Amino acid sequence: MNDEAGLVDKSKEQRSNSKKKKILHNENGDGVAPDEQELPFLPGWVAMWARPLAIALVSGSASERTQISSRLIPLLVTIVGGPTRRHAASHAFCFLLDEVEAQREHKFGTREKVESYASEIETQSDRILWAKFEIARQLTLQKLMKPSNALYRLVSSISKSITHEILESSLTHSSHSIRLAAFAAIEAVVPTYYPSDEPSLRILEKEISYWKLALPYVTKCGSKEFNKEL
Repeated sequence: MNDEAGLVDKSKEQRSNSKKKKILHNENGDGVAPDEQELPFLPGWVAMWARPLAIALVSGSASERTQISSRLIPLLVTIVGGPTRRHAASHAFCFLLDEVEAQREHKFGTREKVESYASEIETQSDRILWAKFEIARQLTLQKLMKPSNALYRLVSSISKSITHEILESSLTHSSHSIRLAAFAAIEAVVPTYYPSDEPSLRILEKEISYWKLALPYVTKCGSKEFNKEL
């Protein structure tokens, strides 16, 4: 083999290695390049925004929490570097989910505090549940739950936080805000119950079954937003 041929072969090998690097899968089955596997999420940096945002999502009136969700949660994608940093964004959402659940203990301990906003009475558990559904809904809007994009840790976190039983009971919850949040999160939550290679038709059938479950409850809800969503 001459020098020129050697250079050509080396160039091909470099391209091949580069391609392998891009599609390398970590132990969780995520298509993540090695430089994205170790993300610079320092504890101090996470603490700076995750807990305050989680507290805001479970505090105040329903209207205030909705505004916070709509305006601040999407900024997580911007904070970590934009849409191209989808794995970093996924990790950030995982931290937020963890902090929302932690508010169950941090704020009121094991006691259940009841607060009344407008015509509804909400418990701390209700607000935490609502926040989880809102986070899941935002994941869909940010396109982080697509099969080709979803990070294993995030999928696992969602499926553990919002189980089949939790989703089903939330769709028939006494609170119309919980029912709305659960309905809006179906698209994000249901796929996390299945393996990544599950036929999309089966997942869609399950989503439709939840839609059918939710539809009769529109007649029991006075929220214009809920009616519009359905």
